[in-house]
Amino acid sequence: MIICKSADEIRLMREAGRIVAKVFSKIEEIIKPGIATDYIDKIAEEIITGEKAVPAFKGYVGKVGKKPFPSNVCISIDEQVVHGIPGKRVIRDGELVSIDIGVKINGFYGDATRTYKVGNVSKIAERLWNATREALDESVELCVVGNRLSDISSVIENRATKDGFSVVKDFVGHGIGREMHEEPQILNYGPPGQGPVLKRGMVLAIEPMFNQGSSDVEILALVQSTAMVFFFRNFGAIPNFDFMHVALIIITLTAGTTLIMWLGELINIHGIGNGISLIIFASIISRIPGELLSLFRLRGTNYFFLALFAILSIGIIIAVILIQQGERKIPVQYAKRIVGRKVFGGQSTYIPLKVNQSGVMPLILAISVMLFPATIAQFILNKSNCLFA
Repeated sequence: MIICKSADEIRLMREAGRIVAKVFSKIEEIIKPGIATDYIDKIAEEIITGEKAVPAFKGYVGKVGKKPFPSNVCISIDEQVVHGIPGKRVIRDGELVSIDIGVKINGFYGDATRTYKVGNVSKIAERLWNATREALDESVELCVVGNRLSDISSVIENRATKDGFSVVKDFVGHGIGREMHEEPQILNYGPPGQGPVLKRGMVLAIEPMFNQGSSDVEILALVQSTAMVFFFRNFGAIPNFDFMHVALIIITLTAGTTLIMWLGELINIHGIGNGISLIIFASIISRIPGELLSLFRLRGTNYFFLALFAILSIGIIIAVILIQQGERKIPVQYAKRIVGRKVFGGQSTYIPLKVNQSGVMPLILAISVMLFPATIAQFILNKSNCLFA
């Protein structure tokens, strides 16, 4: 459940945020090539405890594993994405150092991460840093009442793709408040216009994370496909084991594996209906060339019919898009509050409700029911081996 905070609760959370910012200001002064990460951890602990607060990460036990986190902050360098444990590792010139700080005070948490460019970083590291920072700025601008949660996810992914990077899919942003990790989870990828509507009082920790190069999904699919080809060869399943045949099989298996993993992610995010719809859609698209060829052979060069068919097809596509994107705007008026001589609240907004909440599933179900008798009939042959319905 997403918990919206009151003005008083947000005021208490600002105190935790102030302490986090104070630690970052000190780190900005001391971080340089040659210092060990455990020294930064010690400085952070001194500042946090000096403010009568608690380091939120120390002793924290996540959902995966039961070993408590041993340090006060997370320090991740270059190839480490997140949750790096401070130790004797010395920071070197040209490294990107990400420091994640969590604080608890007055019953509320504050959490933030900053990535520091230490010394003279490479051009690609500079681009990575700039792209991730700009993704954060752009996503914060979308934190407006009435927007959808996935609007944030989409702008982060688009920024990564634009600059030739990939997003980290194994870790997400989150809500924060009386617990370190609250609902909702904020993915760094996905289409816009989906997920919960942003409401007043929601407190979000947005955490864009970019990788240099492609994501691990494509690499894993390529490794799996190559191994499978040589496995099949040992059983004689590939009669022509030349370069072209092997390359074609690897490409096909890689694309298929990537598609299945992608569908799995969509099913995990949006439910099983979304994945099934895509599979059915892919099946429909694959039949279009053959159906068009059969239509042209049947009608010949009847240009009037072809033009009418094209216009009708475009009209249907436009109608489907308009219905799918159509929204009903339910107006919402927030109450006014008077504190002293100042008036707070009173804003008006709206809740966007999809006109077609169920998508294409009812249409697919109706077509399936209509085709059910014909499908059964295909398995029944008369004595002359002719199909009948």
